[in-house]
Amino acid sequence: MAIIFPLAAGLGVLNTTGILILVGAVLGLHVLALNVLYPKLIGARLELNPLVVTVGLLGWGWMWEPWV
Repeated sequence: MAIIFPLAAGLGVLNTTGILILVGAVLGLHVLALNVLYPKLIGARLELNPLVVTVGLLGWGWMWEPWV
């Protein structure tokens, strides 16, 4: 879902290489945010281990995915 709007905006002006760079950048930033930043920030705020936060995010995301 995060790639739809940047990809739609770049379709008319980017070539194949630009589109691949765009997709790689968006996916890379998304993976970085979900696997590094969220656990670090939420873990510090709630005084939890980042590993516990990561497992919790994975578990709740898996459980609520069918309803989203």
